[in-house]
Amino acid sequence: MGKALLIIVVGFSTIFSGVLFNMTSNQQLASRALVTQYEKWLANNISESAANVAASKLYQNFDWAAGYDSLSLSGGLYSVGVANITTDSVREAKKIAVVAAASYANQTDTSVVVLMRPAYSYYLYFANQWPLLLTFQAGDTLTGPIHSNQQIQISNDPVFLAKVTTD
Repeated sequence: MGKALLIIVVGFSTIFSGVLFNMTSNQQLASRALVTQYEKWLANNISESAANVAASKLYQNFDWAAGYDSLSLSGGLYSVGVANITTDSVREAKKIAVVAAASYANQTDTSVVVLMRPAYSYYLYFANQWPLLLTFQAGDTLTGPIHSNQQIQISNDPVFLAKVTTD
């Protein structure tokens, strides 16, 4: 009876050690997969943020083409390249491609954004030179985007329901 009990105890110990070893191995694999996925996610967030920074810079100056090289963000690095990809400058609006590459730990990610200025028909009102006699006044409600390459004349409190921009 003692030998049989000893064999049973040794057998169960062997089985449970194998199961425990397997569980530990799976836990390590799951932990590594989680860390790798987190690093990929962070590299993606850095590249998208870098593209957003470049788009903001292009919104301020559509002729900006310098890009950025090896800047740090959230523990990773990013670089941004800007290129004019307009194929027919006579017939189509200027198109700008922004390519943002980021790296975090051993992971890399790239985001590509194509930007272009909207056509004149996009605006409710567009003026290269603001007419002297045109002033938006109280009681005026403008529902579309407005752009002027000069200062816009505003009196009292007109209502603007869309973006108003000037150069």
